[in-house]
Amino acid sequence: MCARTPPFLFFLSVDRQVATNTSFEEVVSLMREAKNIIFVIGAGVSTSCGIPDFRSKDVGLYSVLKTRYPTLPAPEAMFDMKFFLYDPRPFFDFAKELFPGNFEPSPSHRFIKAFEEKGSLLRCYSQNIDTLESQAGIKKLVQCHGSFTLATCLICHTKVQGQSLKETIFAGVYLCTNTHATNLYLS
Repeated sequence: MCARTPPFLFFLSVDRQVATNTSFEEVVSLMREAKNIIFVIGAGVSTSCGIPDFRSKDVGLYSVLKTRYPTLPAPEAMFDMKFFLYDPRPFFDFAKELFPGNFEPSPSHRFIKAFEEKGSLLRCYSQNIDTLESQAGIKKLVQCHGSFTLATCLICHTKVQGQSLKETIFAGVYLCTNTHATNLYLS
């Protein structure tokens, strides 16, 4: 996918065949007519808000993690449960930077919300955990990788509203109030 192509403009029409060389005007026309639009979005929708993507050279999350945590076996380990249990600091540092309220929804988020208001949004599937879709007011949302909405202790399974963790996450690693363990994950 071209870096300049908005990630949400790829779609499938079951009513008629769509040519691969469809013009922008034709896409706009099809989206105006559509009754059940599904958006599948990822990091590209939030990068304009200042949230780094994962793989950009030097500025992407994985590049930054290599610099900050040279003992991290691989950048992806930040999201690995075994590594989290060994050292939760990279995850909580990431959570601090990405915590809801640090960023505002992008025009892309508002674009999707406009389709929901029009009644033509069937569902928005998001790979992002930044909650910007929720902040934009999108209700027909599936957060495929979880979000900051809820956290659960891995030991005692206590569930805590994510917003209530803000002070402790910004102060350091969150400890479960029941077990006093750092085994808390966002879900």
